Order: sequence, then C-alpha cells, then structure tokens
Amino acid sequence: MKKRNLLKLSFLSWAILAGGSVFGQCELSGLDSVYCADDAAVTMTGTPVGGTFSGSGVTGDQFDPVAAGPGDYTITYDTDGTGDKFYLRAAAGEPWSSASNTEAMDAAFGPGEWTLGEFESVDVDAVFSETTQFVFIDGSDNGALELDAFLTLNITAIEEWVEAGGHLLLNAAPNEGTDMAFGFGGTILEYGEASGSVDVVNTNHPAYLGPLTPTAATMTGSAYSHAHITGSGYSSLLVNSTDATNIVLCEKPWGAGWVMMGGMTTSNFHSPSPQADNWRANLLTYMNDVKSRYYLRASVGEPWFSSSNTDAMDNAFGANLWTLGLFEDVVAEDVFRYTTGVVFIDGSDSGAEELATFLDDNIELIEAWVHSGGSLLLNAAPNEGGDIDFGFDGSTLVYDDASSSVDVVDLSHPAYLGPLTPTASTMTGGSYSHAHITGTGFTNVLVNSTDATNVVLCEKTWGEGMVMMGGMTTSNFHSPSPQGDNWRANLLSYIGDQYDGFACSDEVDVTVLEPLVIDYAITNAFEGGGGAIDATITGGMPVYVFDWDNDGTGDFDDTEDLADLAPGTYTLVVEDEAGCTASEAAVVGETMVGIVENGEGLKVAVYPNPTNGLLTVACDGQFTAQVIDLNGRILNTVVSTDLLQLDLESVEAGVYFIFIQSGELSQTVKVLKN
Repeated sequence: MKKRNLLKLSFLSWAILAGGSVFGQCELSGLDSVYCADDAAVTMTGTPVGGTFSGSGVTGDQFDPVAAGPGDYTITYDTDGTGDKFYLRAAAGEPWSSASNTEAMDAAFGPGEWTLGEFESVDVDAVFSETTQFVFIDGSDNGALELDAFLTLNITAIEEWVEAGGHLLLNAAPNEGTDMAFGFGGTILEYGEASGSVDVVNTNHPAYLGPLTPTAATMTGSAYSHAHITGSGYSSLLVNSTDATNIVLCEKPWGAGWVMMGGMTTSNFHSPSPQADNWRANLLTYMNDVKSRYYLRASVGEPWFSSSNTDAMDNAFGANLWTLGLFEDVVAEDVFRYTTGVVFIDGSDSGAEELATFLDDNIELIEAWVHSGGSLLLNAAPNEGGDIDFGFDGSTLVYDDASSSVDVVDLSHPAYLGPLTPTASTMTGGSYSHAHITGTGFTNVLVNSTDATNVVLCEKTWGEGMVMMGGMTTSNFHSPSPQGDNWRANLLSYIGDQYDGFACSDEVDVTVLEPLVIDYAITNAFEGGGGAIDATITGGMPVYVFDWDNDGTGDFDDTEDLADLAPGTYTLVVEDEAGCTASEAAVVGETMVGIVENGEGLKVAVYPNPTNGLLTVACDGQFTAQVIDLNGRILNTVVSTDLLQLDLESVEAGVYFIFIQSGELSQTVKVLKN
C-alpha cells in the first residue's frame, strides 16, 4: 500500500477542561488521526520538552502504525517541563584545574545527566534551544578571554533563550583580561575589588536552605571572588562582607526565564567546607528549578493608588524577583506556562472591568495552568461593573455585601502563622472587602465577622495546583497594622509554597486502518472476448475509488468491475477515503480447446472452468454432451444444438470429464467443480 498525502486526514489534540479530560498546558504534535496499515513510522514532538510518549506502537518519540497494528489507539505525552542541562567552559580546561564545578553539576543533577560544552566548539543552537532548561557558564581563570569572545558572538541568542523560559547561571572570576559585558540590560562583570569574605543576603533563600546541607551565612576564600556585578533589576544573593555594594552574586527574572550573575571563584577556594561546596551545588539546583512569579493588574495603575500589593510581592518573594504584567498588554500564554509557578491577579478598584475581560479571554488557559501545578491568587474588590465569572467550576465574584470586619477561619493556617508576624485573627477596614465568593469545593479562609456565609477569601486544589479567590481591598485599608500588611504578604508566600512542580499531559487519538485487500472473480474470454473481472475490496476506509490501467492511469475515474474483456493482464489501483492505496493484477485467460480427428476438428468451448455449478458448452450444430466422473460413470447425457448449459450444482466438488460428440467427431474436456 502507498498513501497519497493529498487525501490524508489530520488531527491535532489541544485538550481543554471537560469533565476530567486532559488539560492543555502540554501539546503533542506530529500525529495524524488516520494511518494506513503499512505507513512508515512518524516522529512526534511534545512541548514543553523532556516528557515521555506512550501508547501502542510507540518507541521513544516514534509512532509506528505497523507495530501498532489495525485498531483505535490513544497516544499520550506526559511531562514535568524539565529539559537538558549544560556546563560550558573554555577548552583550556577546568578553571584553576579544579573539578569542583563538575562535582557541583554531578551533585545537583547526577553524573551523566548533564552535558559539557566548550566555548570554542560548542553548537550554540543546540545548547540554547527549547530542549534545554538550564545552562551554567563559567569563564573563570584563564577562560575569561574565551568567555568574552563567546558572549560577544552569542549574547543575543542567549538573552532570547532566557526570555523564552531558559535558566542561566553566568559566572566568571577572571585571571586575565578586563571588564566583560554580560548583557541582560547592560550588566557588567567588573574585574576588580576581589572579595575575601561574602555574606548570604537572605538566609531564607532556597540555595541556603538546601537540598544539600549544611550551608553557611558567611563564606571566605582567597579569593572568594575576583569580580563583582553591576546592573539593574537584580536581587543580591552574595555581597562583600564589608561592602554590600560589591555584589558577588545576584539574580533576576528575564521574560519567562531566569538569570543569575556572579564573579565567584570555584568552590575549592571557599570555606568552610562542606558548606561552600553545598552552596555551589544548591545554586545549580535552584537555578534549574526556579519558577517565575507574576503580579497582574490593570494599566490604570495600582488599585486605590496604593503600593501595598507591590510591597506584599516584595515581602513574599524579594524585590526584583517577580514580574509585573498588565491585563491589556500581557501575553497570557507567556505568563500561564510551565516556567511560571505563582501568579497574583488583582482587579480591584477601577481595574475590575479590565479583569473581567482578561478572564473572559483567558480563563481556560489559566485553569489549565493551575491544573498542571500552578498556584493562583485571584482577587478583586470592584469599584465598577458587576459580578465577575472567576471560572474554576462556576466560581463567581459577587459584587455585593461588603465586609468591614473579617475573621480568620483557621488559626493554624500558614498565612496566619507567618512568615511575617504579627498577624490578627480579626481584621477590619472600610471596607475590608467589596465582594464575596460563591462556588463549590472551597475551604474558607476569611469570612464576614457577622455572617460566615459571606466568604471573603477561600481556596481549593485544582488538579496538581491550587487556586485562592478573594474579594479583598488592598491592605492599606486594613487594620490593625502591620498585621493587615503581614497577612497579605503571608498569603502570597503561602500560595507560592503550594507550588510543587509542573505536570501535564496531552492525548491524540489515532486509528490504524485494516489493510486494503483486493480479491478477484475472473471469467475467461471466449473466442477473444467476453472476459470479466469482478473485484471485491475490503479494509481501509470506504468509500473507494478505482483506477484500471486499460484506459490510462492516475485518474481514478473507473468502475469497480470490468466486462467484455479480451485475454490479458489488467491492473487495478484502489484508493480509500483516507488516501490509502492498494494495487493488484488480474489475468483474464481464454477458454478454447480443439481436437482434430480424421483430419477434421470439433470446435467446442466449455466455460467457466473451474466452475461453481453452471457450465456452458458451445458447439456448432447438434451435439451430445455427457458428464462423466473419475470412475467412468456417466452422470448425465444431454442433446443440444449450438449451446448448452449444464447444471453441476448437485454434484460434489472434484474433477469431471465432459464428453462432446457431433457426428463422427468428439472431444473430451476435463473440468473442475469447486
């Protein structure tokens, strides 16, 4: 069989929420809905990368219809969004001839689970591609000049890769050259002001907390760094112990990705041990795993001209470690994707109608992202418009029943306990809320102090993720203080802590058709004509079209069967509705046997032969025909003129002889009864 691409059917599955179906944060592409029985294997693509394909006929990223066999199948792609990891350095070798960077990569990801590349020869397109999640670049020691040349050639591609979701740790403690342009908005590695001692700025940072312990809040070395970082939008991780403006290590989000910059030497120079080695490995683990955080609001500005939401994001995640987006401008697909862990959406005040429009356009995408593991705080205290559909199985923000006083339902809730304290079990405001939440499956967090059915804040799991919904005003209206502000920051910390990784699936249904089979019933020609071919087609996907080679080929404008044929070979090509084809040749013979006796011949024709029952005997003039079995018994004798039809349906299958006599001439023809 051969398939013609012109008629091939296609199918692409983007799953959306529908009663327990798969959610569309993943995409499986490269498959069609229908395959012929002998189609070649096809290559599938899954995004985000790093996942696993499964199903009948699947090996790796190949789907083989032949291996699957005829039938209906579901092919699945599952991923947690992880990708390849690279460590890049100069061809001169490990900085300061130390294996500590390699050991840190092994400790973070496991031996053999990452790839080494060299500045001078690495395939940049292969490294900074959609299949790569994390790259560690170190141009320390006598690799600094090579790093400088590498960045000069490739910084634009590297920035674009990070912006699309990549994670980069770019570090150099030069032992040659001078200052180096590190890109990403004018970042410079300044070769000078080496640090012998550094302090961890935030001991709550994941790299300080693990996974490898112990770590140290202060580390020393000779030197711990050879350079420092200058740039904008960064959050500092390590600073010189005596001069906090000397930034040894810092980080910031960049588009959908994350970048960390440093001037550190290798950890073999650092003390104490093993704290310093643990810190370096933890940095690699953190940079591989870190997820973006977003705060989305309307372009008119902060609700009620208050910076309290921004302050809460800073307190929860750190200044410069989250990204602001505006309902009217943000590309939702860039926010609600596998590179993002936490999103805070607030449509309070005069941003309520913009929020309603944003949700109307994007709620399925948002639901799919949460279902795949995202953590969402969705809040609005409207000062315009009406009720807002909050999605997530019929949740509604009801613009009514404002609350001036609210109670914390559960005093063991993490947001009440910290990390920022003190907090309060009852908070007031004028108003604390402008709206309340209705929906199913929620656990209440804040309720109106006099009417517990007025739900001001609630939460529920949704697939692999969590959504929290509220009708709160901004915390500048809330009392007591700082309890109100602490509560808002704690809510963000809590919702961020709920992120436990990304996981999603996509499914594509495929059908492998039964093979196309062509069977023939052939009537041989008599005296050069009258032959026939009766074709029977099975398998594939009806309706079929036919192309016989007796009147030109390739037009598929013929009938299924042929009649009035001369002896010869006839080839039929059949195509089904899915574009599958099969070809088979049929041979039409000629039934004509003669015996010459006494110099004269008796011209007879006996057909069809073999026969299923009816047998035609043709002979000029009057003749006698006898049916004789293999034992010589005469089963039937008939006298006829010119043409006789014998009925052999009642005799058993086997070989018989037809004896024909006309005058003094005769002939015997052996026939087969099926």
